[in-house]
Amino acid sequence: MKKLLKILLISVLVVSFIFVLASCVTPTDEDTNQNNTDNTGDTDGDNNSNDDGGSTPITPTPDSPIKDGISSTENIFVFEQNSAKNGFILKNVTVKNSVVTIPANYGEKPVTEIAPLVFYSNDTIEEVNIPQTIVTIGERAFSACINLKKVNFEENSTLTTIGNRAFFNCERLTTCTIPLGVKEIGSEAFMNCMEYTSTALQANLSDYSLLKLGHQAFHNTKWFNEKTICGDIRLGKCAYTYTYENYNEGDSISIEYTGADIIAIGEKALYGMENIASVTIGANVSYIGEKALCNMPNLTSITVESGNENYISDGNCLIEKATGKLLTATKNTVIPSYVTTIGEEAYAFRKDITSLTIPNTVTTILNNAFEGSSIVSITLSDELKAIPERAFLDCDKLQSICIKAKVEEIGSAAFNGCTSLKEVTVDSDAILELLIGKLNSPAGLMAYAETVYVLESLENTSPYLSAHFNKVTSDKVGYLKYQIVK
Repeated sequence: MKKLLKILLISVLVVSFIFVLASCVTPTDEDTNQNNTDNTGDTDGDNNSNDDGGSTPITPTPDSPIKDGISSTENIFVFEQNSAKNGFILKNVTVKNSVVTIPANYGEKPVTEIAPLVFYSNDTIEEVNIPQTIVTIGERAFSACINLKKVNFEENSTLTTIGNRAFFNCERLTTCTIPLGVKEIGSEAFMNCMEYTSTALQANLSDYSLLKLGHQAFHNTKWFNEKTICGDIRLGKCAYTYTYENYNEGDSISIEYTGADIIAIGEKALYGMENIASVTIGANVSYIGEKALCNMPNLTSITVESGNENYISDGNCLIEKATGKLLTATKNTVIPSYVTTIGEEAYAFRKDITSLTIPNTVTTILNNAFEGSSIVSITLSDELKAIPERAFLDCDKLQSICIKAKVEEIGSAAFNGCTSLKEVTVDSDAILELLIGKLNSPAGLMAYAETVYVLESLENTSPYLSAHFNKVTSDKVGYLKYQIVK
């Protein structure tokens, strides 16, 4: 019996000793590491975030193929499964080493995307190695990494997209040889990378597959600033921009878009070029970026070569065939009857168009479509449903406008600065309410008007009209006429 008790006592002591040892063991780095990198930050006040509202981020586990890269002295990665569930997105990184090598795989699936803002404003990173599995680099992914010097893409890279401001303000960046298969580079992607030169690109720029190139993608780089003579800057088959300081007023150029080697025109490619009188677009051009030919006050003609399947020049306008969207207007423009959309800034700042009738096929007008123009009178489409923000901003020559019954929404700044507006015609009480109640309340657009025409059925529907305008004999059939009380 004593022997049995002795055995039990020894067993209890052994178990207790093991328990004490286990409780004293320090957790490993893999057990305790947490990603605490804060990647918020915003350079232009639009409150972008790196949280896309998707599933909960997945942190590395001990049996992950990247576990060897996770310790107190190495970089820590956080991943999230993509929507197609066939790969992972790099969502966050704690940078502890100046050289970052992004894993090609997480578990059994590839890492295909670098999310927006992942390395934003990180001053530790000096070099990054990007695996061939990465297809997309998100917006501002490396923006403001002021010590980043080298971006190395693995051989046979599948990268297709570099997002807006992806490398913005990486002022020491010298090495970043963009893979030939890239199809889209966003606005200001390499802007202010002051050490970035043409030697950082592939030797033969014509080999690139690039189709979409954002506004000022390479602005204020050595490569851009080397272009001191007039001519286009190209990356592959995409025309980027023009230096135009030496052009004389009235110059007419074809900008070489007629050749088979140019199939795309970058976003805002010729935006604001004051001295270009005419542009010829080749038959092979398949993509024209937003506002590529806008705000060109002396542009008098646009010609699209016959055979172009995507664009047409008609009525002295540039029109996208598939959508019926009018992209750019020129002097003496007449809107064709098949146009459905007036594009952003299509008529902006034009001083040679004073009167315009928009055909009833037009259902949409985009922001700033007529901003700063010298239009005096305009009749809107019967089918138009909304007048967007800043549509007629600072149209200080506009004297009369007719707004039709189907308009349901008017942007609060749609008519700001229309100080010469004297005559307004409206076709519904809803429009009247919008014009009075929401635009620069309390008087709205009517603050500028001297004469208001409303449908006869709208008599006595507006206390504002009764208080501030006198009803007079109408000279327009079917409408009542009111004039401001002097």
